[in-house]
This record gives sequence, C-alpha cells and structure tokens, in this order.
Amino acid sequence: MKRYLVAGLCLVLVACHTASDEFTYLDTGDSQVAFYSEKKALNLIEYPNAHSGKFVYKLDSVNPYSGTFYMNVSRIFPEKPKKALLSAWVLSDKSNSNLNFILEVRDDHFNQKEWLSNNAMQKINKNNEWVYVEFEYDLLDNQRNAPENYLRAYLLNNSPNEIYVDDVEMRFY
Repeated sequence: MKRYLVAGLCLVLVACHTASDEFTYLDTGDSQVAFYSEKKALNLIEYPNAHSGKFVYKLDSVNPYSGTFYMNVSRIFPEKPKKALLSAWVLSDKSNSNLNFILEVRDDHFNQKEWLSNNAMQKINKNNEWVYVEFEYDLLDNQRNAPENYLRAYLLNNSPNEIYVDDVEMRFY
C-alpha cells in the first residue's frame, strides 16, 4: 500500500512540474511579485477605480513610463524561454491616446540590440473601461533569448492624455 501511495505522489509531482512550463513576473501596483523593477516609479497613485487593489500607474506627458521589468535572460527561466507575453489592464478615454508595449533586448554593457514596440490602442475597443491587452514576443528571433542578453519590458504613453495601467505581467514560456 505504501508503494502505491509513494508512486501516486510521484506522478502528481511530475504532472505539476510539466504542467507549469512558464514563469510569470507581476506588477500589480500594490505589490511587485518578482517584477525586478529598475527603480521605484513616481507615478504609482492610489486610484479608487483600480482594476485590482488600490494603486495603478498614471501614465501622462510628465511620467510616460510604467514600472520596468529588467533581467538577464539566464536568470529568467531555467531553460532558454521561447516566447514572452507582456500584458496589462488599461483604462483610457482612447481619444488621441498612444500607449505602446515595449520589449528591449540589451547586451551585457546595456547597449540596445533591439527595441520592439506594439501600439495597444488598436486593441482597446472601449472608452473609460478597463481592457485587457497583451502582446506576445518570439524570443527565438534574432537570438533574443541568448543567456547573455538582458530584457527590459515596460509600457510607454506617447501622448499628453492620461492613461491608467494596472496588473502589468511579464510571462515567459
């Protein structure tokens, strides 16, 4: 009986391990769960209509950046990640807004190798409501997943309009 119990527990552990082949770094505004932000954001504000919690990023012409994920590829994932997914909940009035999801690839001297930008406004179909937006990046292209590279991910508002951002997530798989 003990043998069956041990064998059953081993199967459960193996199933849990193979079912989770991704790593997630989360910045909710209220707490950063292994987000590895470069520095404390000055535009993190208490907002009564936050998507979750009490705090959000207010992106405007004065503070156009969200918190920034920044990490060496070799520390992100036990193996070389093949893909990255940058996502966030966004609240905007959409009129003349210009929010971009950015992924930078840098070398070990912080020289920029690649700058990838995706315009989120194409995906925002509602004004003044929280909308989930995500962009996937292929890390196999141009050897973006080389262990010596560093990845930086953030959101950038290129307009004078206020845009609110919550629950920024960087997922690797």
